[in-house]
Amino acid sequence: MLKPARGNRAQRPGPGNHQSGHHRPKTIPLEPKADAEAQTVSFALPETLAPGKYSLSIEFTGHLREQAQGLFFVRYSAGAGKKLMLATQMEATDARRMFPCWDEPFSARALSRRHRSEKAPDGLQHAIKNEKSLNGGLKEVHFEATPPMASYLVVLVSGELEALEDSSKGVRYASRNDRSKKETGRYALESAKKILGYYNHYFGIEFPLPKLDQIAIPGGFCGAMENWAGLLTTSRSCCFDPRPVRWKPNKMFLA
Repeated sequence: MLKPARGNRAQRPGPGNHQSGHHRPKTIPLEPKADAEAQTVSFALPETLAPGKYSLSIEFTGHLREQAQGLFFVRYSAGAGKKLMLATQMEATDARRMFPCWDEPFSARALSRRHRSEKAPDGLQHAIKNEKSLNGGLKEVHFEATPPMASYLVVLVSGELEALEDSSKGVRYASRNDRSKKETGRYALESAKKILGYYNHYFGIEFPLPKLDQIAIPGGFCGAMENWAGLLTTSRSCCFDPRPVRWKPNKMFLA
């Protein structure tokens, strides 16, 4: 905070907050005031804050829907039964549906996440810092902090996926898919290495992240999303089966 202030505002409502001063930690409970039309939440401060560094902690809950806005769920068939996975679609202004944030492209922030799920699924976003097992068959995954980035490029996927992996020039590549379609992601994996290398040369700027995942979402997801380090597509747009079939996408379409 660069000047004295009596209030703060962010996108997406949340019911509580914690704040600490720069020298001596101090907790100030605040009441949120939500504006549904503006899609913001404000916190009036009981006292004027001097310029300095502060933290704002908000406890919040959200709604999980099947519509691809913010964090959503996907039902799909795999093997002998039905499966369920989680994925995100933040563009243009749906990151605020998942967590409170300054949900504007000009407000780039470093982001760090903890994700809890059943032990079997994989949580995907940025590089994993550590993970641990919890009671009740759960696991918690703590991701490394991202470089400063716009909130609409955040991605989180949790599901029973398998990956084909490779690396080139310091970047780890992965094509992640439903377990029964793992091998159909190989063409997309090889194409990504060639295309990213071409872009690095063409623009004269190296890809700034340590990893690049291509994640195929079965059904329930329209088009594709260019999330940073985690590109989401439909299975149809990411999978190439070299075996003769009645219809299949051509390589030009996939690339």
